[in-house]
Amino acid sequence: FDNLLLLAHGQVLYQGSAAESVPYFSELGYPCPRYTNPADHIFMRILNDTEAMTEDDRAAAAGRVQKLLHHYSASPRAREIAEQTQRAGPGGVDVSSVVSTANFLTQITVLFGRAGRNAIRNRLIVRAKMGQSCFMGLLVGLIYLGLKTNQQSIQDRNGALFFVAVNMTMMATFGVISAFGPERLVFERERSHGMYSTLAYFLSKMLVELPHNIIFPVIQGTIAYWMLGLQAVADKWAIFTFGVVLLNNTGTAMGTMITCIFPNIEVTLAIAPLFIMPLMLFGGFFINSNAIPIYLDWLKYFSPMKYSFAAFAINEYTGLALHCDPSELTRKATCGPQLDANNHTIPDPSHPGQVVYRACYCANVDGQQVLKSLSMDSGLTLA
Repeated sequence: FDNLLLLAHGQVLYQGSAAESVPYFSELGYPCPRYTNPADHIFMRILNDTEAMTEDDRAAAAGRVQKLLHHYSASPRAREIAEQTQRAGPGGVDVSSVVSTANFLTQITVLFGRAGRNAIRNRLIVRAKMGQSCFMGLLVGLIYLGLKTNQQSIQDRNGALFFVAVNMTMMATFGVISAFGPERLVFERERSHGMYSTLAYFLSKMLVELPHNIIFPVIQGTIAYWMLGLQAVADKWAIFTFGVVLLNNTGTAMGTMITCIFPNIEVTLAIAPLFIMPLMLFGGFFINSNAIPIYLDWLKYFSPMKYSFAAFAINEYTGLALHCDPSELTRKATCGPQLDANNHTIPDPSHPGQVVYRACYCANVDGQQVLKSLSMDSGLTLA
């Protein structure tokens, strides 16, 4: 504590610096014994004599308190405070008499040190985040293991990329809600006392958590990327992991915002899905961006999943060659008629007068066609 206020019988017994309280009582004849807690000494030996066994001892203790009350009321410090309150006009006490808070740099330094120590002490949380990142990376990797380049792989590839986008957002958002919810009470109490500013708190917290918000997404993204069998190109892997890191930090910011809006963690956990689900629905996977009703179209621009899914898709499908397995080829007139063993055309039983055509058409032969079907061939580019 920096400042100390002691009351007895509804009156001020001491008000001033906590560090100066021990010398103050020592000058009055009540020194604090060596190796004794000053707080215990003040409360148990000065204000309340726990060793007083008789009425005379208790009366002497009460007289001591009255003596200390009278001494403080006649002290220069008490007169100074009384003069300041009497001079207070409509604007309150003169700000020059109020001890100012620490400067912004000091606030950042102290808060950063405290948050850093808390992060180091909570090693179990670090291990849990590491395990979570490895598990989710392995999970999506095993589900979509070794994606091929046939037509069926397009749906699997889209699902894997969108799953990564949603999973990173949800993990980061709900992780912050569960962690910052209990800490919010401490923050509000300390901030209301003027100990530090809101900007200093959140900036220091962000700087401490930034290594976690970079390392763990990179681990999860790297495991998923190579297990999925996405394009084995270094710059595409770098873009993918960079997008995962940005998405994780966006989810962290979104979780912090939601937590700050609502008063307690129970309400926050109940309301958070109402924020996230619409953003997920308009992320470009469940409904094509060009098919969203005009009265809801504006919602997609607030969806971090939309931008991340588009970035992942453009990064993956650009330069990707696709093919069709024999069973995936479709029949078209441009393929020519199908011939039997005698090199005769085969009549089409379902369309009298027409013949059966060969199956040679492949719907998607490169990634650009897939991007066009997703309405992602324009509006977002990766240099």
